[in-house]
Amino acid sequence: MLTEADMMRKVFCTDEVAHEFYKRYGKCMGGGFFCNKAGLRQCKHYKRLDRKRDHRSETRTNCDAKLSILWDEVSKLWSVRKVILDHNHDLTPMRMVHMINSFRDMNCSAKAQINGMQGHGVPTSKILGYIAGQAGGYSLMGFTKKDAYNYIEKTKREKIVDGDANDASVIEYRLHDSFWAKETYDKRKMWANAYLKDKLCAGHSVLELVQNVEFMVREYQNNELEAHFKSIHDNPVIVTCLDPLERFAANVYPQELFLDVRREIEGVRAVIFVAKVRRSTTMVYTVEDYGIPGRPLTLLYDRVVNRVQCPCQFWLRKGYPCRHIFFVLKHEHARKIPSRLVLKRWCKDAKSLDNYGKRRADECNEREFLLCQGALHSASQ
Repeated sequence: MLTEADMMRKVFCTDEVAHEFYKRYGKCMGGGFFCNKAGLRQCKHYKRLDRKRDHRSETRTNCDAKLSILWDEVSKLWSVRKVILDHNHDLTPMRMVHMINSFRDMNCSAKAQINGMQGHGVPTSKILGYIAGQAGGYSLMGFTKKDAYNYIEKTKREKIVDGDANDASVIEYRLHDSFWAKETYDKRKMWANAYLKDKLCAGHSVLELVQNVEFMVREYQNNELEAHFKSIHDNPVIVTCLDPLERFAANVYPQELFLDVRREIEGVRAVIFVAKVRRSTTMVYTVEDYGIPGRPLTLLYDRVVNRVQCPCQFWLRKGYPCRHIFFVLKHEHARKIPSRLVLKRWCKDAKSLDNYGKRRADECNEREFLLCQGALHSASQ
């Protein structure tokens, strides 16, 4: 393991070599030339009054980890001026480093493969599976599924722009009333149906069906890994007045579930206080929902065992606290959701990262399988 002292003794012939060195070092450690979490979002973005969408999740923590180099006129080499290896956040697990933006790049070869296979009608998921097989696994493609879909969408938009040129040709050559031009452009959507009219899509062998199921499972595992990376890498922007409770929920729950929990926290505003009575160590709260008068709910909060019970049964159905429980936690000045109300299966760490790591040993088999899938699909066209 390289230390700061080891780094300070290194020299480089060019700044590009220095950048490549620290980039590789960062990939091994879960960082970059500058940490991918360096800096902070500008305050003006939090205060915009014309916002139409929710805040994007925070991905930066103002981390100071970096490598600084300077040119030495005597030795004609780049030497290390300053290096900071300590991060103010948890490093990205090795199984997920390939998803960091600075390590993602779609090269020309991948783009050419996507364009070619798209032109022959191969589904995008099968294209990515084939490229992953060539690379040795999804983690070795050099880009993510989102990058591929973004590229395909960009290509489609460019084709639409080219399509406007066809309209210009119609005007230039006065083809407005041309029967041929009308038939060509108005019925172009029917060409695919005509081509597939005599095609039979059934009749797959049992082997192909089994392989397709396995392909679906492997793709699901990759999607699950990407979702897990997003949950631990992105931090939702805190928007409610119950900062501690919302922040605790953001640290505990995966991003998609956190949004549902936050809606319940925001729903505290619609809960009306009616009464509060102390019985031994238990506080008895009576509340009503706004717009539903005359239907009080009685909640029990035991301060000793830190337990909250609500008669609405929301927690039993959904697995996370309801707005009534958050209302009681607010009145009790709680800063955390009671551990009894946090189900392990809904937490970010419900699945150990070691489970993802074990799959790396299977990447050779994965490559063989994915290449086989691509070949089978190409042969069936």
